[in-house]
Amino acid sequence: MNKKFAASALLLAGVLFGMASCSKDSSFHATRIDYPYNGLLYADQTKDSIIFSTSDDWSLTTPFDWIHIQGNTQGQIKEEMALYTLRNYVEFDENTTDSTRVGHIELASYYNSAALYIQLGFIDIRHPRYSVKSYYGNTNVPTKVTFTLADSANVTLDSIYFKARKDWTLELSADGGSQWVTASKTSGSAGEHSVKLTMDQNPDTLAREAKAVLTSGTVKNVITIRQYGKPKAKD
Repeated sequence: MNKKFAASALLLAGVLFGMASCSKDSSFHATRIDYPYNGLLYADQTKDSIIFSTSDDWSLTTPFDWIHIQGNTQGQIKEEMALYTLRNYVEFDENTTDSTRVGHIELASYYNSAALYIQLGFIDIRHPRYSVKSYYGNTNVPTKVTFTLADSANVTLDSIYFKARKDWTLELSADGGSQWVTASKTSGSAGEHSVKLTMDQNPDTLAREAKAVLTSGTVKNVITIRQYGKPKAKD
């Protein structure tokens, strides 16, 4: 899980969900979410879990159709004065909305609580870095981003670095159909990858652009490759 937005995610969780702290009687009761703390996922990230502890009968539910709780969604605690820690795997649909979405799993026990999941609208592209177009509410969690790789006219080598959670492909298309940029590889399996880009020098004074469409699973992100024009000759 990416930790960059942890503080904002925790703030968001605090705003959305509260946990009961008052005692209904003098006997022992406890309920808590142990994991996740922020539940931050990339768009092609489809597997995680929920870990919780409780002293009482429990159930897990979610109103979100893109979150799927695996295994038993309810259980009984038969021993008194005992705190059990349990784990359920969780699967998520790939986020193809091109925007961040927020969901949760509700834990109902003697006390009620919830685990927050924030699924970003983009793949884990590390170079080039993204530019944020909008944020989620008052947090630092981005909802929409763009990716732009910018080079001067004489630069002939650059790269795209990313971590894909699924098998991936990379498709290039340039202005006017000319192939002034090529990639060292255009497909691969899940994992971290560095794709070398080879570019012709730009002989024009005008900037030119190419599009690199990175697809991981069913998630697509467009990376704009911009090569600036050469300086105009002085009279």
